[in-house]
Amino acid sequence: MSTDISLDPVAIIRKYHSKQVAHLKLKEAYDSLVWVINQEPENVEELYLLVGPSGCGKSTLLRRLEADIFNRYKVEMDKDPGMIPVIYVQLASPQDGNFNWKDFFSRLLEKFNDVLIKRKVILHPEALLNGEIISTIRFLVREELRRAVRNAFVHRNTKYLLLDEAGHMLITKTSIPARVQFEIIKSIAQELHIPIILAGDYTLLRILELNGQLTRRTEVIHFSSYSTREFSDPKNPYGMAFINCVFSLLEGMPIQKEDDLIEHIDYFFQNSLGTIGLLKKWFKRALWKALMSEQRILTREILESTRWSNKSLKLMITETKKGEAQLEDIADDEIARELGLKITPSLDVITKNFHSADDQEGTAAKKSNRGQKRPGTRGPSRDPVGGVPHAA
Repeated sequence: MSTDISLDPVAIIRKYHSKQVAHLKLKEAYDSLVWVINQEPENVEELYLLVGPSGCGKSTLLRRLEADIFNRYKVEMDKDPGMIPVIYVQLASPQDGNFNWKDFFSRLLEKFNDVLIKRKVILHPEALLNGEIISTIRFLVREELRRAVRNAFVHRNTKYLLLDEAGHMLITKTSIPARVQFEIIKSIAQELHIPIILAGDYTLLRILELNGQLTRRTEVIHFSSYSTREFSDPKNPYGMAFINCVFSLLEGMPIQKEDDLIEHIDYFFQNSLGTIGLLKKWFKRALWKALMSEQRILTREILESTRWSNKSLKLMITETKKGEAQLEDIADDEIARELGLKITPSLDVITKNFHSADDQEGTAAKKSNRGQKRPGTRGPSRDPVGGVPHAA
């Protein structure tokens, strides 16, 4: 970043906002998403939940994935200019207490006109419905919109659907169960025959509690924040990754800074909850305030005055702990008891919960041998020889 502080403060903030910091947990979450892309078309009709605390960078991750998908299918797009390999949509919060599916389908159709606008020119939003071009999308009823979306995905050869802020789907009135919302998404994945990636906070995990079929077709990708235990060892790669992010974001500010700020990693960790997105937003506010000051110096006082309030931090901690608790698995013993197994199965030992074919053959052989002796024939035994006979 330029060190010319004579630049317009707005321009500096915009440039700082666009600064991206790669870090270990971001890379791990991204690698999990890339695996989804690499598995195409084996992973069709599946739902993938990208969950994590507020401010961890889920939206940034989806945007990067969207760009990478476009790059991956560049050759196919050159051959077919009408192809749109991926659609990214940020879901809107419902205004009347129910998630608006008609608005959702309309937004999807409009995306087919907005993406790659340089490759095509469409003056008005249009959709193909049973061979007929519809230009008044907003006036179509919900089921017609859904059919138009299906046709759009087929004709544009769209292979992935990315839904950001997907937790808004669960916002419904008490008369409409949340299960219905995700049943619709599951059916859409089946109709379109594509994987759907939903990103949101930990409320998305409610899908795992709805029914077994949804759970079977759903995989969770956890984009977690950094934790205190990762700083216990100076060589821990996660702790080092967080420190590098703090250093990079501080160095990215084109202004003078008070000395030794980097020595206060624990302070930056506490007031960002170990979340890089929150850390960057905090630093951006501090940078703006420093730019507006007469000295244009990032001071400890400015950092203190622009950090998140403790009440806000406490609320976010509570939500994060609750979400992480939902991701904790139960013990193997509990599943074994539910299935009526006497011993918990393991790949380390042979438990013999079930009789094998060899066991059954051995038992049958013993039974068959019993009837082969003639009546009166003694069984094999050792007779005493010499010495004193055993007392009776």
